[in-house]
Amino acid sequence: MIKLSRTGLMIDVAKYWAFNRKAPAVLGFDVTYRCNQRCSYCGVPEFQAAELDAEGALLHLERFIKAGLRFCILGGAEALVREDVIELAKFLKKHRIAVDLNTNGFLLPQRQEILQYIDGVAMSLDGPEEIHDKLRGKGAYAAVKRAIEVAKKAKVPVRLNCTLTKGNLDFIDQIFVEAQGLPIRFQPVNPVVCKDTDRFNAAAPQPAQMQLTLKKIRRLKKAGAPVLNSYRALDYYMEWPVYSRKVACGSGRLFCRMDPSGAIYSCAGELNGLHTPLMDHPTVMDAMKAIEPKDCNACLCGGTLEMNLLLEGGPFGALLEAQALLRWSR
Repeated sequence: MIKLSRTGLMIDVAKYWAFNRKAPAVLGFDVTYRCNQRCSYCGVPEFQAAELDAEGALLHLERFIKAGLRFCILGGAEALVREDVIELAKFLKKHRIAVDLNTNGFLLPQRQEILQYIDGVAMSLDGPEEIHDKLRGKGAYAAVKRAIEVAKKAKVPVRLNCTLTKGNLDFIDQIFVEAQGLPIRFQPVNPVVCKDTDRFNAAAPQPAQMQLTLKKIRRLKKAGAPVLNSYRALDYYMEWPVYSRKVACGSGRLFCRMDPSGAIYSCAGELNGLHTPLMDHPTVMDAMKAIEPKDCNACLCGGTLEMNLLLEGGPFGALLEAQALLRWSR
């Protein structure tokens, strides 16, 4: 199934370039803003949104599927806190949609049935045990390690995310050791996810420190380390936290996000911005058009940035980068 979905996504990218054909190829579905963890740099659990019930969530997903959905990421705050998330994954699998799960790992051993219905799982690893637990809470490191083993046993590909903060920039080498060969995507701490200025300032290193760390990650990638970020994404992040370079934007054209209430929004940069209820619009593409960014100054989310960079390389370059973007979830 993942091969079909990967091929379909690349076809959608090609059609976008050749015919300006827009389709909701990728959906990030925040199934809940509830979380069983309190990371020092994350304010997502403070966002408020009513949750669709199972019937409503399936109805919304069905509309996306009929409109051409290829790939769905189930996340949130913590997706596995949602009681019916396995039902959602099963529904997507039934309709031959590629599914990824974002999780902190705590509940995966108890809810491992979901692994039957997903194509990849992403978990966070911010450092060795002492550092990871300092940033994410006591027991978080052990939970991730247990969850990784559960996913491996089920033969589900695992990707790691690492948020770069002042608390872990000195531990990049150790992070690769802890990852034990698993691919890692690095993400500079995001002010929108932090939600408030004080939380961001407490987590943010000096820009010069971030640049040195990103250069190191780039060198390690060139030497063969399993860094998922493209070189272009790493180069883009060199300007963190204020970006002057704009990138092509596929939000509202090829992908979008949906909050727990069924309102869609363009990307993580608009987590606290413009949302519009999907059911207020006659079609999915009408809803996406309503949230299409008009004057976006920066691309803050690692996954969204990579997808946007697909649209900058021309048709051939976009297809090659689409393959690289999805290679970890074979």
